Amino acid sequence: MRDILVYCDDCRSWSPTVRYAAELAATLDASLTGLHVGTRVPLHTPPGMPRPLLAEFIAYVQDDIQAAMIAGTRFAEWAHQFGVKSTAWQVALGDAADILCAAGNWNDVLVVERSGGRIEEPLALISEVLLSGLACLVVPEMTYAVGRLERVAVAWNGSAASTRALHAAMPLLRRAAHVILLLAAQPERMQGDATCEPAFDPRAYLRARDIEVKTESIEANEDEAGDTLLTVASRNRADLLVMGAFSKRRFNEWALGGTTRHVLQYASLPLFMAH
Repeated sequence: MRDILVYCDDCRSWSPTVRYAAELAATLDASLTGLHVGTRVPLHTPPGMPRPLLAEFIAYVQDDIQAAMIAGTRFAEWAHQFGVKSTAWQVALGDAADILCAAGNWNDVLVVERSGGRIEEPLALISEVLLSGLACLVVPEMTYAVGRLERVAVAWNGSAASTRALHAAMPLLRRAAHVILLLAAQPERMQGDATCEPAFDPRAYLRARDIEVKTESIEANEDEAGDTLLTVASRNRADLLVMGAFSKRRFNEWALGGTTRHVLQYASLPLFMAH
């Protein structure tokens, strides 16, 4: 994991999530890119917006863009104090989800904050990025989590998403002092017409890569799975939970499943997810 991208919503101060990304980059000896997404200056007056308010809005947008354009040096100096050797700073204008999905294609993982308040807005952004196929590390707002890896829990239920998350998280698992594998009591089966599916044993997969694991069986129905995962991760004092971002089709569109949404909404620890 050589390239870490962190979404910096505020370019004037660095949140605990950005600090988490910096400490993680230092731990992994990875490069760290900060990305700020600004709002485009409207070319026309939005319907119903008074002209005085429009002028104030444009001034705010221009001030934000100007502050972002000169924040790169300060970002680099700040990250270097945590041991980050290589940094970059990028500013883009437009839709945050579209830009993160594009920038994430040349990075190994995107670190993004799950902010509080109205939960639907941050979940909508995170959902869109996850469903694009990017690996994401989601950090709860105002949760100070040290970006070093001690105890990592891995949830595996036999699905393709959980296997992809396990594979993508290998650089993190190799750094962990303790890995706890949370195995579904009744793993899912691969989708398709295959009568003889390829066998995959996550325990053997990890041990073949010299990662010793403690295993624990998880038995819960779909309605309880998210809460059970968080409870077991907490009981094992995990400081990171790795899991697949499960999805389902709704109204001809793909959306995150109930277990994934529950974990995203209520987790108090960072989450490494892949779809």
